[in-house]
Amino acid sequence: MSTINSYPVSYAVYSSLSFFGPHTGGELPGRWFVAALGRVGHDAAAVRQTLWRMERSGELAGRTEGRQRFYRFTPLARAEARLGLARIMEPLPRAWDGQWTIVHLRFPARRRTERERVVAALHAGGFRSAMPGLFMHPRGSIREIESIASEVGHEHVMVFRGRRAGGPNDASFVRGHWDVDGLGGRYRTFLMTWRADTRRRQWRSEEAFAARFALVFSYLDIAWNDPEVPATLLPARWPGGRARAMARQLYRRLQPEALQLCQALLGASNASVPA
Repeated sequence: MSTINSYPVSYAVYSSLSFFGPHTGGELPGRWFVAALGRVGHDAAAVRQTLWRMERSGELAGRTEGRQRFYRFTPLARAEARLGLARIMEPLPRAWDGQWTIVHLRFPARRRTERERVVAALHAGGFRSAMPGLFMHPRGSIREIESIASEVGHEHVMVFRGRRAGGPNDASFVRGHWDVDGLGGRYRTFLMTWRADTRRRQWRSEEAFAARFALVFSYLDIAWNDPEVPATLLPARWPGGRARAMARQLYRRLQPEALQLCQALLGASNASVPA
């Protein structure tokens, strides 16, 4: 299992809202974040500072009710979280029509923060920057990218689908823009690291809560860089599909116990003064 607090606090905030938010109306109180992320090694002051910074940067929307401050995703951050979670929970289609998704960004300087949020979402979806303002992916989550374009304006986010013409074949092109061999090695390490945990039959809520964070971070750290192309364009015995299936299986296995602790911490935070 990876070290959870070796990742930024913002990763834990995203992961918390992505997983637990749908069970709590899409938002969580600030005191919950302090208590929950403290369970996985994050200092209370760092959590408070991160929530403040993420709200200022447009990643979180906050509201105050009584003595509590509640946080939820802004639309662009929600799209980023969905693109990341899809890397675990949605099986990769086997067929590929040979077309590439191209996203062209055109933001005025005054909308730099909004542009940064769109770029973060594209990275979460596995897109690569071909040149400044131009991102590409062999598949691309068209529905999610279109929702981002609708949110910020199609004049700022333009989406295209098309085939490559000329140059190296697709397999060589993929290797030229993604570190396929390095990814394969990291996926094999992931499989070895987590194999024993897939065989466990019992998890205490504290263990499942922490393991869910560690699983997401260690898997997405690899999967964000995966081009998700068909096996014909990848080396023989590509381990990405097995790693994805293992991550999805274990994610679902940890869910009930992790939710138990989430609800317990939520009850405690609602009974206390806010952070």
